[in-house]
Amino acid sequence: MDKTINCLTINTDASFHPIHKVGGYAFYIICDLFKIEKSGKFKQNPKSSIDAEMKCFGNALATILAQKELPKIKKIVFNTDCLGAVGCVTNKKNKSKVEQLIVKLLNDLKSRTHCKNLEFKHVKAHNGTLDARSWVNDKLDKNAKKWMRQQITI
Repeated sequence: MDKTINCLTINTDASFHPIHKVGGYAFYIICDLFKIEKSGKFKQNPKSSIDAEMKCFGNALATILAQKELPKIKKIVFNTDCLGAVGCVTNKKNKSKVEQLIVKLLNDLKSRTHCKNLEFKHVKAHNGTLDARSWVNDKLDKNAKKWMRQQITI
């Protein structure tokens, strides 16, 4: 692709059940050229809510990277309600295998799209506001919870 897009926005949310150790994820990716919305259950169950969010990041990034051609991107924005997952990605300390994989996928995306500007934005969840980021987060939260609940057998 020879077009450059201003911003690729990746909205993510995951749901984790601490007793049953299952989770679901949902993400919505949007830019000038395409939209991708996906949700599901994890192939490998997450160990914690932060692990679930990290795996959601990974699923979103892998989906983008699976595109045959990617345009040049000036800015990539991650909208998430999990500051813990953001800290795992941005912290320079020793990283788990999942964290290392997310950093690698982010670097691959930045390299393939020639993007130098990556920003994480916190979305305060369940705050009742009607701004676009909160609305999308609420929608993703419902989808992720649906997938998480489908795996619980009582």
